[in-house]
Amino acid sequence: MSTHGDRRQHGRVNARDYALMFVPDYPDPVSAVVTDMSLGGLRAKTKVPVPEGIRFLMHLFREDHVPIVAAVEVKHCILVQGGSFLVGVRFLPGTSEQRMALVEFLQDTYEECHLKVA
Repeated sequence: MSTHGDRRQHGRVNARDYALMFVPDYPDPVSAVVTDMSLGGLRAKTKVPVPEGIRFLMHLFREDHVPIVAAVEVKHCILVQGGSFLVGVRFLPGTSEQRMALVEFLQDTYEECHLKVA
């Protein structure tokens, strides 16, 4: 599996959030579990492959938050053991409100991650 080494521009934090991917031409939204995220994008585990390069809207859910809607582009989709897929997406430029919502979502994820460690 690629680690993307020094190509990453943003630090990543572990996450365990639920997401729905509204992939064009798929009959239903693709369910996903977000495994880590940053200001630049996220990685999610799915049961179905998602084509690289495709763009769509993704809804991110957390118990105590209003769902966040983000426009994303798939950077990679890797088959992993057990038949699941790791899908890496980058966030596409959105409105300032969308970016602020993503920043708040990420801040909360970061804080939750550090509270569990402490």
